Amino acid sequence: MRRATSLLLSFVLAHTMLTAQDPVGAKAKVKEGVELHDQGEYKKAIKKYEEALKLDKDNSLAMSEKALTLNAMGEFETSAALCQEIITKHHGSKDLPMVFVTYGNSMDQLKRPEASLRVYDQAIKEFPGVALLHFNRGITLLGMDSIASAQRSFQRSGRLNPFHPGTQRQTALLLRHQGNLVPAVLAISRTLMIDPVGQRSAADLALLRELVGGHVETNKKGNSTIYLDASKMDDLNDTTFRENDFRKAETALTLLGGLSLASNMNDALKKEGVATSEAKEAGNLEMLLGFLANSLKDMRSANSGFYWDNHGAWIIALNEAGHTRTLSHLLAAGSDDKLVARWLEENKYKVDAYYTWEKEYTAQFLTDKVQE
Repeated sequence: MRRATSLLLSFVLAHTMLTAQDPVGAKAKVKEGVELHDQGEYKKAIKKYEEALKLDKDNSLAMSEKALTLNAMGEFETSAALCQEIITKHHGSKDLPMVFVTYGNSMDQLKRPEASLRVYDQAIKEFPGVALLHFNRGITLLGMDSIASAQRSFQRSGRLNPFHPGTQRQTALLLRHQGNLVPAVLAISRTLMIDPVGQRSAADLALLRELVGGHVETNKKGNSTIYLDASKMDDLNDTTFRENDFRKAETALTLLGGLSLASNMNDALKKEGVATSEAKEAGNLEMLLGFLANSLKDMRSANSGFYWDNHGAWIIALNEAGHTRTLSHLLAAGSDDKLVARWLEENKYKVDAYYTWEKEYTAQFLTDKVQE
């Protein structure tokens, strides 16, 4: 009897060892899979995630990364099904917000925006403080032409994470579409401040140039004509209170932007092969942003709204703190001009001081908003 018991115990121990989970080994496999994903080797990445799941069944990170890679491969139905499985098996997991993003994106790619919205609504109920969920909800709403709702989602995302470049970029594009020039300039400026030399910096700088020089046409002789919207000029006599009203500042910005930037911004957009001085551009931006900050400061007490609080107050405080020159060079950092790069290299201490100020300003801003 003792011999039989010993054999049975040995069998149980051996089986347990064979079926034991190995989360450490699984984590290593997931890391390899992520690296392969980043290299575009999606099928190889999937194999690594499957190896991880053999080592640690239902490993949430391996499942999440697999769903993301399936999405990147265009396997949207499979990705969505896996996301549903993850949400069910790992309710409350810290990895779930990104799973919801992958799930919602899969629904969007499958041309099912209503289903995507349900995914984001469920996610926001569980994780209301995750900015990326509100941002992606806004993207879905934009695709449905629900502009006002999309704007509210981007505003919520911007409140939760003022340093998310995608939120600032979409805000700028939406404001441009609405013809709200001044906050659009400030939003794309924040985008470039956050990510001055990223993959999208060239397009972001082009948008900034368009916004500040888009009302100007320059002829072959170099003469510039500034066009003002007559309806907006009429609006200046309207004393009706409106939230996020930047009309007075917009007229001034159009005039100053046209006069100072037409020669080297607008011209560069419209004339292929025309040489421009980006160092001069940085100087013009410094003048323009300083002027805009001082103008908004004079108007601040009579105005309110999200863009006044989040963008107008920001540029006013930045200018008063003496960081306008640094910001102007960061805005032009995505250009090919060596003078801008040299200024940034020689003034690293100013750049570091500016970003320190940004973090402290934003932290205080967020604290104040929570207390309101």
